[in-house]
Amino acid sequence: MLAVAAQGQTIQDFVWSADGSRIYYVVGSQFYEVTVANGNVADAGALAAPAGVTIDRVELGRDGQTFAIIAFDANTLTRLYAVTIGQTEARELAIDQYNALIPRHPPVVHTVGEMAVSPNGDWVLFKDLVGGGEELFVSNVETGARMQITSLYQLGGFEESVETEGGRRVMEAAWSSDGRYVVFNPMQYCSEIGLCSGRLFLVEAFGGPQLQLSIEMMVNVPNGWNSDGNLLVYDDGSRIVVADTQGYPKALTEGHNPKWQPSS
Repeated sequence: MLAVAAQGQTIQDFVWSADGSRIYYVVGSQFYEVTVANGNVADAGALAAPAGVTIDRVELGRDGQTFAIIAFDANTLTRLYAVTIGQTEARELAIDQYNALIPRHPPVVHTVGEMAVSPNGDWVLFKDLVGGGEELFVSNVETGARMQITSLYQLGGFEESVETEGGRRVMEAAWSSDGRYVVFNPMQYCSEIGLCSGRLFLVEAFGGPQLQLSIEMMVNVPNGWNSDGNLLVYDDGSRIVVADTQGYPKALTEGHNPKWQPSS
């Protein structure tokens, strides 16, 4: 255990330092850093923002010296800020400034018409209608040649009530960090209030076996790949799970929002 919030307080989010030796975490509007080797905790600055602004998520900027902050104001509108580590003076950011500050994340395909470019820039991932449902495709950027990489009707675990409303569908899909694989979750279950979920699956970028990566249903596709691109870490709602690219998930412990150390 590295850090504990005081009674009545919550650790909203945390990020690794660029070298993986420290973790920065936020409580309220205050940032702290904890050294992994010895557990020493120190002040790491604060967000000095108008009253009513609360921090939701934090990322470490590409420079390794700046917190990129997503916050909500008193009217629940999204506000974006940047704070240099160890300081309190904040500058508010436009969306393009925020995107330029944070590390690049592979986009997630949600709906027909959205596309995600592979990490090497050669392929585009998208979903399209096939028969009465949806499937995932990749297309070559130069030639336009396209290839279907999923076959949802080969998978099990779909509730009949879900399939009768538009056939089998893909909820989300994204490239792996190295572009060798695509991770997706088909819509397998929907609650009475319309919250849908599905188990995680992995397929090679140009098709092949569709390997199941999770036991529990997932609402979103995680993208927590290690640096070698062969392990995916995520939480399934209550547990920290690591899955390899052979389809063998392993639950490690209870917890949420795991993040790889940068050197992993």
